[in-house]
Amino acid sequence: LDIAVLQYQNQKLTQKLETQKLEYTALENKFSQLKERQQSYDSTLAVVKKSWEQSHVLNAQGSLAAKQIPVLHQAQMVRIIC
Repeated sequence: LDIAVLQYQNQKLTQKLETQKLEYTALENKFSQLKERQQSYDSTLAVVKKSWEQSHVLNAQGSLAAKQIPVLHQAQMVRIIC
């Protein structure tokens, strides 16, 4: 091959490489931004999950207490009658 053809091919490959480097850097930056946003979502999700679990524990305790109240009333009524 002629040296001029090789130099031309080298120049085109160099340009292509530079373009790919720029695209890679842009994608790397976008990935970093998405990763930061995901961390924020994960933090929010953890807070929501904790609140959800606490509300279910409180609801379960409230249901248990509600079930115990009539039993206590019945026991008190038995004491009152006797």
